[in-house]
Amino acid sequence: MLQNVVPRVHGLRLVRRLIVLCCFLRVIESPIEIHAAARIEVEYADWGFDGRAAPRTFNLLTLGVQNPSDEPFEGTLRCRRLLSATGTWSGAELLQDIYVGPFSVRLVQFYPYMLDEGEVWEIRWGDGLEDTFLTERPQLTSGARVILNDPIANSGIQQGLKGFPEDWFPVTVTATDALRLVVMDHAPRWEATRRDVFRDWLFRGGILHVLQEPGGKYPHVPVPELNIEPRPTRFGAGRIYWHDRTRDQINKPYVYDTMYATSQDLVAVVDRDGSSFDIDPTSTEFIRRDEEFFEAYAEWDSDRLIPTRLKEFLRPNHEWPLIYLLAGVYLLALFPGVYLLVRSRIDYRYSLLALVVIVVGFSWLFSVMGARGYGESTSTTSVATARQLPDGRWDVEQWNSLFVTSGGDYALRAAGAFPITSTVESIERVSGVIRNGRDGRFSVDMPPFTYRTFATRTDLPLGKLNVVIASAELADQEAADIDEDNQDSRSLQEKSNILKSLQVKIDGILPSRVRDAVILFGDSFYPVNLEVLQAGSGNLVAGPGVRLIERINLSRQFQRFASSRMATPDDALDQFAPWLIARDLRLRRRMDIADFTLPPDEARLYVHADLPDELVCQNAADSEAGFGRHNGRIVYRIDLVVPEEPDR
Repeated sequence: MLQNVVPRVHGLRLVRRLIVLCCFLRVIESPIEIHAAARIEVEYADWGFDGRAAPRTFNLLTLGVQNPSDEPFEGTLRCRRLLSATGTWSGAELLQDIYVGPFSVRLVQFYPYMLDEGEVWEIRWGDGLEDTFLTERPQLTSGARVILNDPIANSGIQQGLKGFPEDWFPVTVTATDALRLVVMDHAPRWEATRRDVFRDWLFRGGILHVLQEPGGKYPHVPVPELNIEPRPTRFGAGRIYWHDRTRDQINKPYVYDTMYATSQDLVAVVDRDGSSFDIDPTSTEFIRRDEEFFEAYAEWDSDRLIPTRLKEFLRPNHEWPLIYLLAGVYLLALFPGVYLLVRSRIDYRYSLLALVVIVVGFSWLFSVMGARGYGESTSTTSVATARQLPDGRWDVEQWNSLFVTSGGDYALRAAGAFPITSTVESIERVSGVIRNGRDGRFSVDMPPFTYRTFATRTDLPLGKLNVVIASAELADQEAADIDEDNQDSRSLQEKSNILKSLQVKIDGILPSRVRDAVILFGDSFYPVNLEVLQAGSGNLVAGPGVRLIERINLSRQFQRFASSRMATPDDALDQFAPWLIARDLRLRRRMDIADFTLPPDEARLYVHADLPDELVCQNAADSEAGFGRHNGRIVYRIDLVVPEEPDR
């Protein structure tokens, strides 16, 4: 009997030793696994197109991810905005799955949203300290001016122009907001996607300078409409300049005097002393001053104003007078009510019972009177601005506010084939992650009866609307109908730029119901004849103009919605139209409004309409299920070309 027990005891000891050994090997193995997950490195991280970023927009962040090992890496890169050196971050993390082969470098691009100050972003691919890379704090820019370089032919860098590798060009037009001017002297080796993005960027208002190839011929530009004779100088809102010289024949004075002069753009810069001055950050004057443009100056912040106002549509209408009255009665019931009851010499048990009844009863009353549920339901509210692209597509910048009545994890997706999303949060950390691109989505955890605001950018077909100006008539200086009170406010030159008539031909129709429309010409807004906009031809101007400074008053932009004055939520949504136009015009201060004027050969048509169904936020988890009711507005922007010699 004893002989049978001894082997069993030794067997148990052996099993225990094997378990301890396995645990020990597991502990040893763990650092090896962590090291294997961290074998990649970020070789470089470049902002935008010239190492700088543009404020209040999505920017291009190009990473060179290197794998120095002999094993492939497959994992997730996480990108987030840092608030301090201690690692505090805000907003939601940007995620991107990558695969890097052995001993190779992979190009990865993120699209972070930059606020009014250059920020440091953190890239992570693991949990260890060695799995982290911090980007440099980028200087800000009003728009990059670059020359495209062929990485195979080694084009080199031209004086006065930053060289940009053409294979870094983004695959979405959203990432080109920080690109202002491109110089090209050869046909880029691009696939169809990048050629289409470059075409969209130029049509939307880019500036292209084309140099000759070494043989003396112009290169094949990746925009088919430009490879014709005579050489076009306009494409949509974009401008094209053709130079009869090669790359080797241009120098720094020629670049600044001839090329930069076509894209001057002043911004409010905050210097080291905290004072503000207006200057072009790419000018020779700015460079000679050795200034560092890390912070933009503004008197109003559209990134804070628009999301904040979107949250005010579903505030519950609590009966505050009755709540205040109940609070007063509750305090009086506790004292002197309970105190007098104790002094009345009744059984103390009745006093305690009365106290419990008072506390429980008023707690129930407060929970009923102060509870949510005044007809609220899960819903979304959106406002957007759409800029025209070729072929009936539109570049849409949209702000959304999702309100939920039940807590949980929500997966949201914006419309379009390649949507870009950001939480646009400067301080708050958001419990969610964002995946941008073709399968992009915003996954976020939301408590009940809360809001989540976020911004999206996408391009998608919303319908073709071609507006061609047949003739423009300006009022004569002597015949200008100006009130006596306004005589001193306009110079003689301003009086001669008063729009009297705009004969147009219109092909197409917008996809949603039009509420209002204005024409921006010079420094004034002119009302639009909506019947002509729908009929297709005629005089689009419906009355005298109102100066921009009188239509948009930034000093009133921070006023809260007066709900008592608003008959319906539609009235409150209509208030977003001037804010969206002010943002589109890049107005940041009162003096910007006073100084703003369009070139004499340009005009803009702004159409205020209901948000089309295509832009309603989608449920990424269930395409059949939405997010309840939806309200929204959109401002369409159509750039118009005014004939060179308008009829007078």
